[in-house]
Parts: sequence; structure tokens; C-alpha cells
Amino acid sequence: QNIVKFDKQLQVDFAGKAATSIPKPLLRRAKCLGFSDKLIAQCIKCEEDDVRAARHALNIHPAVKQIDTTAGEFPAAATYLYVSYNASHDDVKFTDEIYAVLGCGVYRIGNSVEFDYCGVLVTREMRRLGLKVLTINYNPETVSTDYDECDRLYFEEVNEETVSEILRKERTAGVCISVGGQIVQNMALGLKKKNFPILGTDPSNIDRAEDRAKFSSMCDTIGVPQPEWTEAGTVQEVVDFAGKVSYPVLVRPSYVLSGSGMSVIWSEDDVRRYLSEAVSVSSAHPVVVSKYYQNATEFDVDIVAHRGKVLCYSISEHVEQAGVHSGDATMFLPPRNASSRKELMKALYDGASNIATQLDVIGPMNVQFLATDGGKIRVIEANVRCSRSVPFVSKTLGISFPAVIVSSLLSSPDASLTPIKRAKMTHVGCKMGVFSFNRLAGADPILGVEMASTGEVGVFGRDHHECLLKAMMSQKDFKYPTKAVLIAVEKDEELVAFIPYIKLLVPRLALYTIPTNLATLAKHGLTATVLTPPLAKAPAEGAVGTVDEFLCDKKIDFVVQLRDRSKDFLLRRMKQAEAPEEYWIRRQATNYSIPLITEPNIGAMFCEAFSKFKPQDVELEPMQHYVPKVFHKLENNSCTLLRRHKVGLAVADSINSLVLAIYLKKNGIDITAFHADLGQPSESVQHVKSALEKNGVPYEIVDLRDELAEACNQLSLAQTARPLGSHGSSSSSRDASQWPINGVVRHVIRGGLIKAMQAKKCTVVAQSSGRSRREMRFEEYLKTLAPEMGVYTPWRDPAVRADFSSDDDRVQFLKQHGVEVPSLEKYKQRKTLAGSKFVAEVVKDLPEPALCTWPEKAPKAAEFVNLTFRQGYCVQVNDKAMENQVSTLKELNEIAGRNGVGLSVSKSGMMYETPGLTLLGAGVAYVYEAVFDRATADTFRVFSSVVTQCMEQGRFNESGAAAAVAAVKSLAEAADGVLSLELSRGQVIFLSLRNSKTATARANQIGDVASADDLVEVFQAGTSQFTDVEW
Repeated sequence: QNIVKFDKQLQVDFAGKAATSIPKPLLRRAKCLGFSDKLIAQCIKCEEDDVRAARHALNIHPAVKQIDTTAGEFPAAATYLYVSYNASHDDVKFTDEIYAVLGCGVYRIGNSVEFDYCGVLVTREMRRLGLKVLTINYNPETVSTDYDECDRLYFEEVNEETVSEILRKERTAGVCISVGGQIVQNMALGLKKKNFPILGTDPSNIDRAEDRAKFSSMCDTIGVPQPEWTEAGTVQEVVDFAGKVSYPVLVRPSYVLSGSGMSVIWSEDDVRRYLSEAVSVSSAHPVVVSKYYQNATEFDVDIVAHRGKVLCYSISEHVEQAGVHSGDATMFLPPRNASSRKELMKALYDGASNIATQLDVIGPMNVQFLATDGGKIRVIEANVRCSRSVPFVSKTLGISFPAVIVSSLLSSPDASLTPIKRAKMTHVGCKMGVFSFNRLAGADPILGVEMASTGEVGVFGRDHHECLLKAMMSQKDFKYPTKAVLIAVEKDEELVAFIPYIKLLVPRLALYTIPTNLATLAKHGLTATVLTPPLAKAPAEGAVGTVDEFLCDKKIDFVVQLRDRSKDFLLRRMKQAEAPEEYWIRRQATNYSIPLITEPNIGAMFCEAFSKFKPQDVELEPMQHYVPKVFHKLENNSCTLLRRHKVGLAVADSINSLVLAIYLKKNGIDITAFHADLGQPSESVQHVKSALEKNGVPYEIVDLRDELAEACNQLSLAQTARPLGSHGSSSSSRDASQWPINGVVRHVIRGGLIKAMQAKKCTVVAQSSGRSRREMRFEEYLKTLAPEMGVYTPWRDPAVRADFSSDDDRVQFLKQHGVEVPSLEKYKQRKTLAGSKFVAEVVKDLPEPALCTWPEKAPKAAEFVNLTFRQGYCVQVNDKAMENQVSTLKELNEIAGRNGVGLSVSKSGMMYETPGLTLLGAGVAYVYEAVFDRATADTFRVFSSVVTQCMEQGRFNESGAAAAVAAVKSLAEAADGVLSLELSRGQVIFLSLRNSKTATARANQIGDVASADDLVEVFQAGTSQFTDVEW
């Protein structure tokens, strides 16, 4: 009552006056009562911007309040926020830069979870990159409104006024407008005018795509074909155009979602009736009228681009004839017969690419094309935002389009991003709409240019027919027909065209029809039983009952009703009492939950699928079975699921490895054991080999010594040694530093063995490490290097854990299979080319070093050594040229080891031996001291710390580490010279450096080297060409 009174007061006192005439107390009261700037403007008959300007001049702004999730018991720390004018101060501080992602708002037809999927994945990707993100959304159904999905959640309506007030409060670094659907898209220009930092495509270019006239004019300019069109503002203009191109024509307003206001017009009478309704839909933009092509096929092209350069894309084909909204249409990816239609596919790609270039697209874009019978394509429209098909294409292709979108949005304008080249698809994806016509009394269950679906299903299959059938069977109201089919077709020529498909049904289904179709069916050799249609005044001749009776009694369990599309305009506007019999057939089938098909292309494909597949023939497999480029874990980690896979097991000289390899082989798994040769003693390799071969386990030794030597050189270049006590141990009692040999060995093993398994065409990777973070790192390597392969972790398998709950169980198992089990102490020491590590309970239990001499037992006489460095790499030892890095490390291990160099022991019982690596690292450090100037040294320390952290955290495979290593190598190009050292009982003493050159300003050159993309690339690099897809 107060709100109504206040509304009237505004209209009476201020109508026709300037917004500045409203006193501050009255304007604040209006905002406290919930009046938006737009509503106030309507009351006093002025512009919304005038009200906003007056409010800002009076310093009337909302406060940000925090939802108390602890009932006042403790200070609330929730991310849930809202804005209110009924408050005097903010509950949170605005100190950090933050990125804003605008959500999709409430769910409704045309605006649903598809957009929330994009928003959530964009938010997660930004946070993965270390950025702070806020989300503005107010739908509790969405995942984006979960408390842990973003750093701050504003539970507020997504409109320009509220969004602007929030962005003014925050230190907004960028606003993502690409993932909130059409609501957010319509705000783009307004937000830009308010000088907010918009991420992605310039809003002025978005307007060129959204405004139908501007878009059509642009397509004419760049030579992208389109249906004939004109801009019309009067009835006569539309009539004249339709007379020129012939009916039907499509009339569409601008800035609409889900085809709202669009309509196919078939006559002049329809024009006059429609235009009076449609002009008011978007009065700020005139309607565009275009030629409507019948019997054409529609395609959706989804792309992600950066400055117009396509980074990834997909081409999806609609099954229904063009004219069905893309949100309702059944879509296939890849398109049917794509391999034989390469020219058409390339034309679609080129058209979308040209539009992206012209609009300077940064981020996502969806372009819709239609292809006529002659193969000519025409562009329908472009939406410079995430479309509702992005989740479908992302999951079908295994490419996270939202992750690529983030890469595009956050990259600098001059960045050169690498397009994704995807693998040839071995499966088919299908997206099909889900409708709620049975819940909408009287609704006509037909599809058109306005969206009607309330959900969708997505399925994968072996071919297009299986996919279509699987998608239909996935829906609640569809049951595979087993009794009879009712055929009712309005136009005789459509019935004739459909007869070959009816013949695929009749071997297994009884055939019923209506009187008007009986003669045509009989003419083509089909015997059908007649039913009296709805609204008939008398029973049809020869009829055995009525359509309503047979549907109600479920004697018919499948209906095909193909209508005359030229009547659609009238059907959508007539009252139920005026509806023809065809409507009642459709409606009764819907009321009785009988599967109904009203689209000829869907009907034809279903009949073909019906003849090929029975329900038991449809393959039911998890998503990972089909999608070749999605990293996955086997559900429940059960080895019984491995029997249709070729499994590669990473083994080491350990009891766990032997047990698992033999256990999996005895369980009927097709397994091959892969063992890394890292320069370890040959007897340990031979023991593993003989044990596995004795039990019939195929065995592969993978020589990774070169890779290990290169990795050790990278460690020495980056100077990654750390004090022994810095990792949680007590201070070293002998030497002040250690090298991360465990990390580098694991890095080399993971990368090398995974590549070897790929070469042997393994489909699943298993590893024998225990339940720790180590196995998680292994899975991350697999995700990066071979995402098409599954991962099986035996020690998560309940069956394996139950069978081997202790070391005694494992030892007993090996003895039963004829494997000699050495002492467990043997497995505590690991010796490789990089060095060795031994762990004892106490220091006194440590054995004699394997690679080094105790410093006090080393020769008293010092040994002198000359090392020649080229770009940081040791190429000569004592004037003797080294064949490769392996021989260099071996030589240094021998020289340093006999002089007690590289031996580190902690008080907690850990002994590290890294003689060669320690000597090499010391030599590199001395060269750096001589050749680096201060600026270069400072730059080096930055990248050295990145390499060290990545190695310590097990992230050496990530692109950030690769970029840092590349930067270090670039700086090390100046590290040349002949270094003379003295080795004396564990000490490395500098003597001289000859033939060195001082480093120049190389720090200034590092920018290009270190600008690696932080995304984990799963796919090969593409060239932003159509050939990036192997059709």
C-alpha cells in the first residue's frame, strides 16, 4: 500500500519535471522502497539516465551487505553479498583487484543451465590462474551461486543499474559479458559508456552483430552470402519486399533471445496481422525481413577467437529443416556425411572466420548458417557470446571452450595465441530438446522459430542413427514403440516422400492412418487401418474406432503427424475452439504421453534407426568410452573394468611393482610393464625383467638416460639446490645443500613412460606408487600428455587393498609365483645417473655411500679439474670432449664421488648422493658470478625461483615451468669459459675462469621467451585454418 501511494505521489508531484527536481530525501525513500531508476523515470516521464545522474549527484548509492551465515554467533565470512539502500555502510572492503562474471539470471525458456555452465567454467579457469573473481547472479538453482565457486557472490538481479553500482564499488579489473546470455549482451553498450573495462569483443562490434540491419549490411560488405533482406518499418515495405522475393519470409526484431517475436510469414494477410504485434517487441531497432528458404539445412558454428583469429571451433548440423530454433533443434556433431561434404564444411568455417575477423571477435561467437539444396550457404545470424550449444560441443570434442575463452579474454591485444588442432572424431554426439507440452494445457506441440524447449539431453554413440534413438530413449515420455503407429500427413506430396520410411516400420508395427491418407498409402502398397479423426461429424468409412479411443487405450504407441507449415502462423494465434483436426491429433498424443514426431527429417531418421536398432542393441557406455580427448579415471578404480583395454603399467625395482604386474596379468588384463632405464645398476633391472617374464608379463625397458641428463642440466642451469633443512628436515650435518633428484627422476619417468605407452597404443595407464600426492602428480602428467588415456590406480582398488593389506601379503604373493624377494632394505635405496637417496630410521643405520666417498676418507691430495662450458652446458672435462650429456654426468659423478663432493646427510636419517650434479652446479654458479651483471643476475633469480618451486611442488611439466626454463637457458647463453676447480675432501674451490664473456642486457630479451601460455595444452597446435579438423 505504501509503495502504491508513493508511486502515485511521484506521478502527481513530478510528472513532466526534471529528475533533478526530486528532493534528496524523497529520492532516497524511493530507492529504499525498491523503485528502480527505470521505474522512477516512467513515473515522472523522463529518461532513466537522467534519474541515475540526479541520484549520483546527490550521492545516493547502495551499500554492500554480507549475508550472516552464522546467526550472529561468529563474525560472518561468507562470500554471499547483496546491495541495499536501507543501509549506511559496507560490510566488506574493496582492496583487491577483481574480475566480474555476469550470470544468466533466472531459468526460463531460452535462458538456462547452458549459460551457467559457461559462467562457472570461466570463473573456475580464472581462479585457477590465480585471479579473484566475483559473480553477479540471483538464481539459487545455478551452480554459479554455490558459496565456493567464486571469491564474491552478489545475489542480485542482473540489470544495468545494479551491475553498475556493484562494479563502481569494486576495484573491477575486467567484466566478462560473454557468458550470461542475451540479458547481459543487451547491457554491453551501456556498460561500455560507463567506462567499465569490458573483457572480450568491443560492445560496438557486438551491436553490429545484434542489430539485424547492421549485421546484414556488414555481410554484404565482406561478401558473406545471406538470405535476401530488407529493413522495414511499415506494412507496405514488408509487402513490397515479399512480393519481390516471394513468400514465405522471416520477420525478426533485433536483440531478442530464443527467437522471441520472430515469425515466418506466408501471405499478405499474415504480414498485416504480424507487423502490428512484432514492431513493439524492440521499438529501438526496426525489424528486418528476409527470404525464408524451405527444405534447407541449418548449421551452427561455434568458435572462440582472439582478435578475429579462430582458436577453436565446431560445426553442428540441425536435423530438422531450417526454421526450427537452434535451442529446439536436434543437433549432430560431427554433421552427417561430413567427410563427403568437405567443401560445404570449409565454406561454413570460412564464413564464420570472415565474420569473426570483421567483428574483431575476442572470445566466443556463434554463427548460424543455412545450406540450400544446391549446396549454397547463407548466414542467418551471429551472436557474439556463448551459445547454448557450447556445453554440448565442449563435451563432445573434449575441448573446454570456456577455458579457451579465458585465454582469449585475458591475453594482450598483440598476443599470438596458438589455435587448437583436434583429433579425428571416432564417435558422434547428439543434442536433442526436451519439451513440456504435456504440462501446458492446450499448447500445440510443434516447433518453429520461437524457442519452446525447457531442457535438453546430450548423448554419444557409434553413428548418427544410434545417437538419435538413444537421445529419444533418454527422455521421460518416450517409450520405444512395439505395437502400432498412426500416420497423419496433411500434404500429399509429403506423405509420398515419407512412404519409404513408413515401410521400415510396418514389419514390426501395425499401421493406422486417417481417411485422407488411406488412398495414397494403398497406392504405394501399404495396407493401413482407418481411424476416425478428431472433430469428425460421423465415423469414417471402414474405421475401426477413433483416434482418441486408440490413443487413450494405448493401442497405438507411436504417432507421426506432419503438418502444412504454411498454417503455422495462424495455428500459433488461433483459439483452441478454432483449431483443426491435425492439432487435436498432436494434442491428444501429448495428453496421453504417446511418442509424437512432427518433423519429417526426425521421422525419417527415426524410422531408419528403428529398423537398425532394438533397445537391447543400443550401446550404453560412459562418456569416456566415446570422447577420445577427455582425461578420465576409471570409476571405482576396479581392475575388472580394464579387460577391454590395453594397459601400460609403470614399474620400478620395487616389490609393489612386481606384485601389481603379476596380479593384473593373473586377472586376465592385457598388460605391458614399462621400466625406465635411468642409469641404475643392471642387476636391479635384470631382476625385475626376469620376475615378470617368468610370469608371462610383457616387459619394455625404456631408455631415459638422455632425458634425465638433460633434466639435470636444467637443474644446474637454474641453480635449484636448496639447504637440506629447508624441506622439513633438521640441518645438514655434512653439506649445506641438496639437489631435488627425486623430483627430477619422477618428472623424467612420468613423461618418458607415458610417451612410450602411447607409442604402444595403450589405452589405460596404471602406476604402482602408493596412496599419496605422488600418484596425483602422475595423473596430472597424464592429463597433459595423453588425455585420451584412462588412468587406473591399483592402490585405490578395494580388491587390491584387500588382497595386499601388508608387506607380508605381498612377499607371500611373490613367493607363490616363483619370484625371489630380496631384502626390503634393498628397496630403500635408489641409485640413478642423477644420484641416489637412502632413508634410514637413524643416522647410525646408514650404509656406505654408493656413489661418493665419505669426505674424511677421500684422498688428502687435492684433485684439479678443468670444465669447459658453452651456454651453460659442460662440453669438455679436463680437455676431453664429451660425447653427450650422459657421458658428461658419468664422468663428473666419478671425479666428484671419489673426492667426497655431493654427499649430504640429515640428522633425521636421509642421505643424498649427487656428486656429478653438485660439481656441475657449482661450476655453473662460478661462471654465472663472472659473466652476469647485476640486472641479469636479478632477472635470473626470478626465473630460477620459478623452476625451483615447480620442481619441489611436482609441477615441472606445466607450461609455466617450461617458460621459466626457456628464460634461464636464454640467460645462460652467456655462460661460456674454461673453469679450473680444486676438489678437496668434499669441497669445490674456484681457481680461475678463462675465455669468458660478460653478459649483456639479456634480461630485456626474456619477455618473448617467457610468454608461454599458462593453459595446459591437451591438443596439438593448429594454424587457425579449416584443416585444423580432420574430417
